[in-house]
Amino acid sequence: SLGVRHFVLAPSFRSLEYEEALKNGNRCVQAVEREIDHLNSVCLEWSDWDDLHQYVVDRNEGFHQANLATTEYFQRANLPVMVILDVNNRVVWMTCLDLETLEQVELPEFPRDEFPADHPLIRTNHPKGYINGILLTERGPMLVASRPITTTDAQGERRGRFIMSRYIN
Repeated sequence: SLGVRHFVLAPSFRSLEYEEALKNGNRCVQAVEREIDHLNSVCLEWSDWDDLHQYVVDRNEGFHQANLATTEYFQRANLPVMVILDVNNRVVWMTCLDLETLEQVELPEFPRDEFPADHPLIRTNHPKGYINGILLTERGPMLVASRPITTTDAQGERRGRFIMSRYIN
């Protein structure tokens, strides 16, 4: 009868729909967390690299040509934003690409000259100095990872920060 459907079946279906929506929401959160972890791992590979550590000091043209001068890597890895900062948060090198046109674009959230000390990708209380998560930009939300630049064995003085970012698709 109508009463059974309204008072017994309908609440049961609403409860099932709610539980299913929660499961799907949790799956989405876990997928984003996996993507952030992956980006953080790739950022770590770059930031704990003797050659990058030295590049911050000497702007070695060989390193630049081999690793930074071509857009192929950024396009293949879906990484439109990569930034190398020195210890004073001045930009040593930056790319901020539109991955479809391969043209440089401006994103105010990634200053071209110097990052302020209170920038969310600079300030951290984490003992290892890294930051990762989601940054809201004028072009949409981006997954971000920011790590101190050290030597390959994660030792030596910190020479700045390495930042990577990709759009959430």
